[in-house]
Amino acid sequence: MSAVGGTLKNAALTTITGKAKFCSLAEAYKEFTATGDVEKKKIKLTAGHGLVANNIIYVNTSEANTLVEGRFYFVVTAEAENVTVSQTEGGPIEEWTGTVAGAFKFAQVKEIAVKNKSAEANKRNPTTWAAAAKGVIKDTTSKEFKVPGASGAGKIVVTYIVFYEGEAVAAGECLAVNKVATPETFESEQAYTITENVWDDSKTAA
Repeated sequence: MSAVGGTLKNAALTTITGKAKFCSLAEAYKEFTATGDVEKKKIKLTAGHGLVANNIIYVNTSEANTLVEGRFYFVVTAEAENVTVSQTEGGPIEEWTGTVAGAFKFAQVKEIAVKNKSAEANKRNPTTWAAAAKGVIKDTTSKEFKVPGASGAGKIVVTYIVFYEGEAVAAGECLAVNKVATPETFESEQAYTITENVWDDSKTAA
């Protein structure tokens, strides 16, 4: 990486993480497997998929020249058997040259109604980003959340760390989604601690 390129990348990371002032936890609320595509811009799904505009999806497995595996997208339009997506909330619809088929799998990302480190309900924890270096920026401040117990026989599985500009859970535009290495299941209220957040240019829109 050239010095100029590295400087520009670090500056871009500093700008975006300057907005990502809070982090929270999310679950893979529902899993989907695409059945095809329409016009290289609509993901075909079975009827009754339940997705609506501004829902967040995370691509688990992709196919060549389609959406990027390991990246999150926002639903733009949702019809009975297909959806379109964008890299930003309400942004331009993604198009591709490849073919979406049965190997294309994704999950709906849903923020969990956590308590923050001060035990305040439906509040995210603040981030503390260090200076960007070599295209990576880190927050090594430990953050504890209280994950609520699931209702009935249900379970909550912490699958993602999500980043926002505002403090209130379920408000504002999501700025990034990190998938945790090992999802953790909760049946009753328990603590979940993040020891480090790492943000590189894969977290930003291309």
